[in-house]
Amino acid sequence: MTRLGDARVGLALVRAYGASLGRRALEVLTKMADHEDDDYDGVLVWEGQEVWVGNERTSSSVALALLRACAVSDVSDPGSRLMRYAINETGRKLVARARRERAR
Repeated sequence: MTRLGDARVGLALVRAYGASLGRRALEVLTKMADHEDDDYDGVLVWEGQEVWVGNERTSSSVALALLRACAVSDVSDPGSRLMRYAINETGRKLVARARRERAR
């Protein structure tokens, strides 16, 4: 039986959602990957109806697509009104796959 954190589950998610993520969702995920160590540009912040990655506003549909693909993880502070999400291993694999496909 596999666990959610199992690498095989992550690879299955990459195969399932890699092709279905839109261009903008992959752009946001790539920016997050490129700035992963930066708490400003590397984190998706969602407050009310506004969603930001760094100083770029994006749509809630992009954020939802990343959540559905399990490409980001919740890193919100307890009790905060801000929902904060950071790229996770599945998201990094999606970015790597997109970069490989672009290089072809």
